[in-house]
Amino acid sequence: MIRDVVSAHRAKNPAPYREFNEVLVKVLEKYGMTFNTFARVAASLGVEMTFNRLRDVYYERVIIMDNDILTLKKVLAAPAKDATSTRIIAMYRNSVDAMCRSCANNDKNPKCWDATCPLRPVSPLPLAEGNDLEEDDDNDLL
Repeated sequence: MIRDVVSAHRAKNPAPYREFNEVLVKVLEKYGMTFNTFARVAASLGVEMTFNRLRDVYYERVIIMDNDILTLKKVLAAPAKDATSTRIIAMYRNSVDAMCRSCANNDKNPKCWDATCPLRPVSPLPLAEGNDLEEDDDNDLL
């Protein structure tokens, strides 16, 4: 029901949704992050929007407001956080990436097999589909 209202609103007013996405892409490029990582650290970067609001706007579950776009524009216009913050974010990104890849056995095309993993919201790996999962050979006793 709510999704229908949002879809109808977007059909009549596509510009705000397009603008939000364009600004968001620039912010993600500025900080070198995926959306999931950005959503988790947004408050520390000065985003005056809750995690849930940011996610709901991104996934078009709520009607976008002018303030949503202005908030991202402020982050885009502001100087990048100091070098220490940027290094810390990069360190966390690299650590999560390394952990996820080791958990996925460093395959050529690694995929996350555990949807309940605490790192799932910030994992750089796509979630494996049912047919991507392999049988567990650890239970063989012979």
